[in-house]
Amino acid sequence: MARNRERSARGNARRRAEEHKKGGGNYVKRVKLPDGVKFLAVKDDTARRFDILGYDVTVEHNPWAEQGDFHFERTYFAHRIPDPMSDKNYQTQVICPKKTFGKACPICEFASTQEGEKAKELEPKERQLWNVVDRTDEEKGVQVWDQSYHLFGKKLDFEIQNADDDDGFDAFADWKGGMTLKVAFEEKKRGSNKFFDAASIQFKGRKEDYDSPAVVDLDTVLILYTYETLESLLNMEECDLVEDTTTGAGAPKEAPAEKKAPKAPKAPAKVEDDDEDAEEEDAEAKKKAAKAEARAKKAAEEAEEEAAEEAAIAAKAAKAKAKAAKEAAAKAKEEAEAEDDDDDAQEVEATTVEDDDAPAEDGGDECPCGKVYGVDNDKHDECTDCDVDLWGKCFAAQKLLKQK
Repeated sequence: MARNRERSARGNARRRAEEHKKGGGNYVKRVKLPDGVKFLAVKDDTARRFDILGYDVTVEHNPWAEQGDFHFERTYFAHRIPDPMSDKNYQTQVICPKKTFGKACPICEFASTQEGEKAKELEPKERQLWNVVDRTDEEKGVQVWDQSYHLFGKKLDFEIQNADDDDGFDAFADWKGGMTLKVAFEEKKRGSNKFFDAASIQFKGRKEDYDSPAVVDLDTVLILYTYETLESLLNMEECDLVEDTTTGAGAPKEAPAEKKAPKAPKAPAKVEDDDEDAEEEDAEAKKKAAKAEARAKKAAEEAEEEAAEEAAIAAKAAKAKAKAAKEAAAKAKEEAEAEDDDDDAQEVEATTVEDDDAPAEDGGDECPCGKVYGVDNDKHDECTDCDVDLWGKCFAAQKLLKQK
């Protein structure tokens, strides 16, 4: 489809913001980019200037745009499960057929039989793909940003919802007359993992328009595995990763007529970063905080009505209780917000390692930190700061050595 730089995605931007509701060596992937295109990674809290660029929608299954629209992002949903293809009990993410394409999903089916934390761990999480030109690193051209909705998209929706019509924020992704987003990131930690949340977004006028940028068709890079493949992965069985290519019109909506009931995963590693549960847990934290403050206020009022000496003692105790309650509420809220971690921090985007990136027999590259390349992968603190591509090659080398 021919790209027209005069077209605008502003209608879709505002509609999505208004209508959206809450509703490693790892060869298992969820996104496969065209040759030469890289994933954008945010590794520190330096403010960045992003030009997000729209693209022509060529499919019927984009949840926020019609076929033929000029749109600015691709929403999809992914399950986090243990990866049976990994020898280190890594977690991986696979696209949910049900939430993303309206097809049968064995993971959703199994989750419906579970309760509490187990069911919550298996819930599909909302993510988004964006075509981005990082103005602080323009030499890389258009990159694809794969990000949790709660770490960026939610904030962007809020800014668009609360903007005046004449601000033109909803035209930010247009090639001509679009806007540069100045994004300030805030470093957050959960355990030993750190991630970067979009703390603020400012809309700036672009210095120049784009004529014909090499944007990626974000609807065609998603990797959906067949029902049977997902069932095998859920059961911690190594298998051929067969892709489901029938995601368009006429795709089956129900599970195969004859299928085995999914078994419980074998000793899955605990999921530590359910970032899309943040809204739900944040609401719980606020409710607890309100109740704690109400109890503290009532205790203070009752203390004031008591005799002078007893009132002084009671008031002091009530204030201490109120302070402790507020601190507990604040801590609960902080822990809930920390659920918004970047899935990429745990995975280190190992899912982007392509087969053609596999290292040579002799080990290839050298470790810039002085460790043993292909042997010490993920064994040292320095590994968490390693370049994504080099880390992936090092892991692949490690796996190859083990096979020998």
